[in-house]
Amino acid sequence: MQRLFFQSLVVGLLVLMSPFVLASETENNCPDGLAANLTKEFGPGIAGKTQCVQEKKAIKIVMQVNQYCGKKTDEKCVAPHGFRNIPSMIKNYTKTNAIPRDQIDIALVVHGGGGKLLLKGNPFEQQVKFALENGVKVYFCQETMRSFIKKGLIPAGKAEEALIDGIEYVTGGLLALVDFQRQGYMYIQP
Repeated sequence: MQRLFFQSLVVGLLVLMSPFVLASETENNCPDGLAANLTKEFGPGIAGKTQCVQEKKAIKIVMQVNQYCGKKTDEKCVAPHGFRNIPSMIKNYTKTNAIPRDQIDIALVVHGGGGKLLLKGNPFEQQVKFALENGVKVYFCQETMRSFIKKGLIPAGKAEEALIDGIEYVTGGLLALVDFQRQGYMYIQP
């Protein structure tokens, strides 16, 4: 009899506590259904410890792209700096965190060694085009452009012909980063 009483007590407590257990898995501002997916993918307990995006409106990001290579394998560049992060950022915001694409404003300021990523025919042209086709604004530093003209990477007077279509320009990359931040963009450096 006592055993039955304790079993009933334990079952009763579990039933009473289940809303709190479920709440701890979902009160992290994550979209409906994500907790179940995370538990399935990573195991129990992960969903409750996952921090999802809190601010879901007017997300403004400016990323500095000042290097050519983002990942090397055996001394060979296999991924472009900055641009390699764009597909996962967009997916994480739109799919994982259920934020409408029109609420996400991403700007890339490209200068220095990163400028080679904007030249037509470079091995990572498709990643740059992916960013542009998905609403990412790509700004090229005119100081870097001048340097490229001096080095013969861009023909004088024909910059638009040498660069991937859709690129916009800023007078100076570092100045633009400051300006974007003053406009409320959050700065990230991959």
